[in-house]
Amino acid sequence: PPTTAPDIPALTASLNEAIYSSLDASVGPQGSHPPNHTPCWSPSLAQAARHRNSQYRLWRQASGIDKAHTWVAYQESQSSFRHLVRQHKRATWHKFCSDLEQDFSTALCKSQGSWG
Repeated sequence: PPTTAPDIPALTASLNEAIYSSLDASVGPQGSHPPNHTPCWSPSLAQAARHRNSQYRLWRQASGIDKAHTWVAYQESQSSFRHLVRQHKRATWHKFCSDLEQDFSTALCKSQGSWG
């Protein structure tokens, strides 16, 4: 057996570097998003998420009978947020489909599989 312990962090870094360099060599370096990526997060969704999070915070900080009231308010804001997300996804999908019907190559280039 070896008398000294191996340098685990250095071995881990070396293994990670080998994995990433072989991945880049096989498929090429990739960014986190395609260059024409449009975020699916709209300002109305962001505002609804902030409202839901604030309701959650209020519920966590409440005590006594107020905890029940704030729980109901949080559940309503959560339901509203989920409804908005579903609605936005549906609208984004329908827009993608209509773009696809108009010009297949343009729609395919714009989407790159990201429909929201």
